[in-house]
Amino acid sequence: MLYASYIHGTTDENGTYRIKSQPGPWRTFAYVDRTYNGQKYTMELFPDGTDAFNEERAVRNFTWKLEGDMPWEAGGYYGGFVMLRSGDGFYEDEKDIELVFTPVGPLIDGSAGRTLTIRYGEDKWQNRYELQGIPIGPYKVKATLKKNGTNQPLKVEDWDKQEGLKTEILLDFLPDPPGQRSQFCIYSNRVLKKY
Repeated sequence: MLYASYIHGTTDENGTYRIKSQPGPWRTFAYVDRTYNGQKYTMELFPDGTDAFNEERAVRNFTWKLEGDMPWEAGGYYGGFVMLRSGDGFYEDEKDIELVFTPVGPLIDGSAGRTLTIRYGEDKWQNRYELQGIPIGPYKVKATLKKNGTNQPLKVEDWDKQEGLKTEILLDFLPDPPGQRSQFCIYSNRVLKKY
């Protein structure tokens, strides 16, 4: 009912809002805009309730989450999205690759962030070519091939910057709603790319 019907509003400086709805069933979504490193990001906020309501009255409070699953749909998440791609001639199993994201500045909400060690099959790396739910901020990224009891550093390349192969790249997220995105590629001891 009322498919693709919207009523928009904006909070005051304290984050308080009141919106008069029309008759019918409604759900409430909220977003926050932030300018960060010279770019504007729009991020969906986390609701304290997801059930539908009518025009009588409903109270919905929202909080800003940097990572985690969204309550609306399977596969939705808060945070940034990273696309992975393997380089030419790299045929190693992604299950043998470890990625380390080390923050090099404050995250988008001003917090310090934490180092993320990510392996395939864990919550942030479920799809072979995608990472999801990475708190948005600048990171130094390294990749290591962990196989047969050895740790072999992999080289990486930022596909946006095309600066050549490195043992570590500085990864930034591009504002591209609904998921802030960044992309790089995994290679042998020759390459790992961001694109």
